[in-house]
Amino acid sequence: MSKPKLIFREGTEKDSRFILNKIKDLARFMDTEDMVTLTEDDFGKEFTSENKFINLLIAETDEEESKFVGYALFFPFFSSYSGKRLYLEDLFIEEKYRGNGFGKVFFS
Repeated sequence: MSKPKLIFREGTEKDSRFILNKIKDLARFMDTEDMVTLTEDDFGKEFTSENKFINLLIAETDEEESKFVGYALFFPFFSSYSGKRLYLEDLFIEEKYRGNGFGKVFFS
């Protein structure tokens, strides 16, 4: 079986329920589920806000089944020591796609 081709797209408000569920899955795995207070409504509003604070990059495959591979949730910030920076909050890869180098592709 050949490695599927990755397709990247910017996340939208329509992705907020699905990604929030992935965030909760990750928190459950890390035994920090009680720390997730973000609601679907608040998360969805971030994508339409004039002062958008987050960026969401979604990776999908060109396969017909299981298109979702993973996501990166990040935001820019300014460091008084080093200037412009990017903070990566989450990098999540579905278990079936782990070990294929897909996480590294987010950084290339």
